[in-house]
Amino acid sequence: MAALAIPAFIALLFKLVLLAYAVYSPRRDPTTRLFITLLALFAAQNVVEFIGFNHFADHGLDRTMERYGYAYFAVAIPFIALTLHLALRLSIDDWGRARAVVPLIYLPVPILEYFLLGTDKLVAGFQRFDYTMLRVPGSLYSLFEIYVLVCVLAALVYMIYGARPSRPSAINRLRNRIWLVGLLPFVVLHLYLIIANHFGLAKISSTISVPIVLTFFLIVTTYATHQHRLFDIEFFIPWSKVRERKTAFYRRIQSAVAEIADLPSVQEILNYLARALRCQVALIGGPRPMVAAAEAGMSSPATLSDFPRDALKSVDQILVASEIGDRMPELHALMKIHKVGAIVPFNSHSATSAHWMLLGEHFNNEVYTPLDFRMVESLFDKLAERFTDNLLLLRSQLSEANEDLHDYKRRLAMAWEELGALRKQLAIVDEENRELRSEKAALLRRQFQIVKDGLPQPILSGEKSLEEYLTATEAAIVTEALRCCADDHRKAARLLGISPDTLRYIISRHHLGPHESR
Repeated sequence: MAALAIPAFIALLFKLVLLAYAVYSPRRDPTTRLFITLLALFAAQNVVEFIGFNHFADHGLDRTMERYGYAYFAVAIPFIALTLHLALRLSIDDWGRARAVVPLIYLPVPILEYFLLGTDKLVAGFQRFDYTMLRVPGSLYSLFEIYVLVCVLAALVYMIYGARPSRPSAINRLRNRIWLVGLLPFVVLHLYLIIANHFGLAKISSTISVPIVLTFFLIVTTYATHQHRLFDIEFFIPWSKVRERKTAFYRRIQSAVAEIADLPSVQEILNYLARALRCQVALIGGPRPMVAAAEAGMSSPATLSDFPRDALKSVDQILVASEIGDRMPELHALMKIHKVGAIVPFNSHSATSAHWMLLGEHFNNEVYTPLDFRMVESLFDKLAERFTDNLLLLRSQLSEANEDLHDYKRRLAMAWEELGALRKQLAIVDEENRELRSEKAALLRRQFQIVKDGLPQPILSGEKSLEEYLTATEAAIVTEALRCCADDHRKAARLLGISPDTLRYIISRHHLGPHESR
C-alpha cells in the first residue's frame, strides 16, 4: 500500500463501518435512505482514491490514472446534489411543499456528467502536483465550481434555517445543529480549495485534508441522522439558555421524584407530573381515565383520554411518537391523531392492574436528549413503585375482604341450616298445636251439648229472630259453665276463653244469678 493511499484507506474503513451502522440501524425513513446512498457514494469515492493512488505510486500519472481522476469527479457531482437534498429534507418541516424543488437539485447532474465524461470541457486532464496530482480545468470548469458553491452554500443556509430557535420540533432543530457542526468544516475546506486553486494559491493538498474532513462530516451526520435521542450541543456551553432551561427541568424532575411518595392521591400525582413535564398527562387503565393539564390555560387533554385501549394492550415499553414512525406506523398515526407524545406502561402484562400513562405532544419538546430520558425514566420508575405499592395495598385489602366474605358466607350457611332446623321444629309445634286445638274443640263439644242437632223449632216456625236465639243460647252456655265451675267466675271465664270482666258483663246482661246457676 502506497503511503499516499493511507488517508483514503483509513477514510474507507470509517465509511464502511458507518455504512454498516446505517444499514442495520433500526430507524428507517426517507432521510436515512438518502443518507445511506450518500455513504455509498463516499465509499465509492474512497475506493477510487485508494486504487488510484496505489496505481499512481507504481506507474505515475498515466492514462489509467486519469480515468481514476475522472471517476473521482463523476462520483463527486451527484454527491454534492445529494448533500443539498439531505439538507433540504432535514430543514423543512412541510416536506409536501418542498418536494417540487428536488428535481431542480438533480437537474445539473446529468449535464455536468456529460461535460465531464463525454468532453474535455469540464476537466481537460490531470497534472502532477508535488506528491499527488491536480486536475487541469477545462473551458467550462467554472460551471462545476459554481454548481459546488451554490449547492454547499444553499445546504448551509438550509441547515441554519432548520436550526433556528423558533422551530417547533426540538429534536429536528437539534439534528440540524449537529449537521451544521459536521457540514461547516466541509463547506469551508471546499470553498478554500475552489478559491485557492482558481487563483493558484493552494497550500493544502486535498489528498489528505478532504478525507479527514469528509470522515468527520460523516461521523457527525451519521449520528445525527440515525439516532432518535441526541446530545444537545448548547447544553455543554456555560451560561447558554438551553443549559439554564435544562437545569431547571432536571430540578423539577428531581423534586418530583422526591415528593411523589408523599402525595395522597393519583390525581395529585398526575397534576404534579403535568407541571413538572410541562405537558398534558392522562392515566388509562382503571374504570375511567384520569387526566391532568400542565397549566390552566393549556388546551384540555381530553384527546389523550380518548386513546383506544385496544391499541395500548400491545405497549410494554416506553414509546415516543418521534421514534416509532417507521417501526409502528399504525400506532404512530393514532398518537398523532390523539396528540400523544409518549406512552409509558405500568404493569402492562397484568390483566387486572395494567395502566398506561399518556403524555402530550409537548413532552417531545422537553425530553429529547439521552440525559433527559434518563431523568424522566427515573421518575417513571418512582411512579411504578408508587403504583405498585398502592396496588399491593389494594390487593391486601381485597384479600382481607375476600376472607371476610368467605367467613360471612360460612356464617350465613350455618345460620341458614339453623333456620331450616327451626322451621322444621316450628312445623312440628304447629302440627302439635293444631292437634291440641282439635282435641280441645272436641272436649268443648262433648261438654256443651246445649244445642241439639238440627235447627231449633223457634227458628223453623219464625217465632224468634236469630239475635234472640243467639242471646238465649249464650245465656244457656254461660249458665252451664257457671254450674260446672261451681259459680267460680275465674274458672268459668277460663273455660269459656274470655276474661272475667267479660263474663261478669254477660251475667249482668242476662240477669243470671247464683240460683240460676245452681
